[in-house]
Amino acid sequence: MAEVSNEEEDDKAAALEALLEQFREPEEPRKKANPLWIILALMLAVAGCWLAMKVTEGTMMLSKITAAPQTMKPAKVADRSLAKNSPKFSVETYVERCRRGMTPQQVRWIVGDFQKAGLDDMRVEKVWQLVHDFQEAAGSEKGPGWMDPDMPKLAKSEAMEIGWQQRTWYLDALADGLSLDVWQRRQAKERCGVHLLETEVEFMKKQPEGELHPISEAEAPPYAALVNPSHWLKNEEMAPWRLVDLTDAQLRITWHDWIMSRRDGSTGSTAYDSDYPWFDSGITAMLNPLAAESPQIGDFSTGDAPSKIDGAGSILPYTYGQDFSNPGNLKSEVMACHPAQLKILLLLKPDLAATLMDDLEASGD
Repeated sequence: MAEVSNEEEDDKAAALEALLEQFREPEEPRKKANPLWIILALMLAVAGCWLAMKVTEGTMMLSKITAAPQTMKPAKVADRSLAKNSPKFSVETYVERCRRGMTPQQVRWIVGDFQKAGLDDMRVEKVWQLVHDFQEAAGSEKGPGWMDPDMPKLAKSEAMEIGWQQRTWYLDALADGLSLDVWQRRQAKERCGVHLLETEVEFMKKQPEGELHPISEAEAPPYAALVNPSHWLKNEEMAPWRLVDLTDAQLRITWHDWIMSRRDGSTGSTAYDSDYPWFDSGITAMLNPLAAESPQIGDFSTGDAPSKIDGAGSILPYTYGQDFSNPGNLKSEVMACHPAQLKILLLLKPDLAATLMDDLEASGD
């Protein structure tokens, strides 16, 4: 009886399924996905991510240049730690460092870093040779087509790269001599970067386009504004007190007070000059930043003034106590400098790098 009952149940289920099948809508066959659409969607997604990254990167770079440094706050624990642990500047520390001078090994390290940075005279001379060849060829009787058209492009590329590296070296010298903290370093980098970009814009405006043609001196791109520190340092925007918001103590070891007094006549001299330049690579005076009131300027004793390192004290002054008792000897005069003064000297006179290395090798130092 149980078997008959089971068979009846199966028959009823089969009949019900057949009845339901009559009322079902026929299913449309599924279409196979086109692999090309999948690939296209993937490519669009990747392109969207890349574009978003570029927009973010550009916004971050713009904010770094335009943001007011004094309103910036440390974003990372490491940055806050660095800001907290930055060395505190003191005039006494700077004076003592000047008096101590440098060892031959310290001189060798700085000169070696300068050469590794590609700032020696050989590389800069390459740019000037390219510029000379371009001007000579463009104005020659042989006609503009005589010169390789890639030459001005090469000169431009080299000049712009050297320009950035020179200013990086200059900022490092300021950071060393003035003991800039992490926020002052960032401020100096941002302000210097803005000024350099303006210089590059003016430079690019004068880049030759199309066929080569004779050019005059006035038409030539301003290469000196990019790769000649003695030229671009004359712009007061490059003065330490314009690049950085210095403390009163830091200002005392710059030429700021002396220059301002010359401009407003407060030195008591009737020969004051409101346009007195901030930068003078030929200055041979020294400064006493430990004077009771404003820093006092003075001259070297007769015969004791350094004669081989003109420019070393043009940004960060010599101080009383620096031993220049062996004038006329390049190695001796350099060893009497503050490390930051040597960095400035090499920037202004890159040819001295090779000469110093030769002197150190000759003396066995």
